[in-house]
Amino acid sequence: MKGVGDIRLVNVLELASRKEVEQAAITYWKKHKVILKEEVLQQRASELVMVAYDDNNKVIATSTGAKTKVKLLNNNWLYQYRCFIDPNFRVIGFDYHLTQQSLDALEAAGQKDADNPIGVFTVIENAGLYNNKVNNAAVWRAYKMYFIGFNTKGQPIRVYYFKGALI
Repeated sequence: MKGVGDIRLVNVLELASRKEVEQAAITYWKKHKVILKEEVLQQRASELVMVAYDDNNKVIATSTGAKTKVKLLNNNWLYQYRCFIDPNFRVIGFDYHLTQQSLDALEAAGQKDADNPIGVFTVIENAGLYNNKVNNAAVWRAYKMYFIGFNTKGQPIRVYYFKGALI
């Protein structure tokens, strides 16, 4: 793979049939020991948003969005965003494209959801993403994600609000 242009992103939320993609994601997560418990694997697969493939049609990244009522944000519904990129495919810009496409897909899904989710939140589990000046900024400008505090493990929490969101 030479760069981001060699990556194919698939919006799983738009697929008529998800079973094959979900199974490929589960295999990918097991291979990388991202998720090990079977019940968690099945649940997370049902929350897939985007799956990225290399030029050999192998899964190299996934993102998920679990609709969650967030007490910290006035009990509003938001999607909890997670992503994992194969370490061998962490090229500059890939994380941005995966996340931006995921945010767009979740915002489109939210417009059709009766619970009216107001945005996306994420817990930053990768310590490499909160140990420098750029990633510690109050706003991640590339995504318009705002720092809103820490969880009980001391990991930063960020939120992205959909257009027109009312808190």
